[in-house]
Amino acid sequence: MDVPGGRAYGEEEELDPAVEWRQAGDDQDVVELRLPGFRKEHVRVQVDNYGVLRVTGGRPARGGRWIRFTKDLRLPDNCDA
Repeated sequence: MDVPGGRAYGEEEELDPAVEWRQAGDDQDVVELRLPGFRKEHVRVQVDNYGVLRVTGGRPARGGRWIRFTKDLRLPDNCDA
């Protein structure tokens, strides 16, 4: 796959991944998305100028289907991203 979240032929399925957000010390947060079957090359992570963490991706599935997702998370004001 060349572009995370790109299109493939066949049906598309929208995934709404579970998110866990926790502190890992005084100055560190960890955000974990549960993405079964996804590899790192299927996922894109971006932070915009407004403090929004956007995680998107897509991967092929059985039967010519395509599984994709987009998750936007507002970062805390004190986050240096």
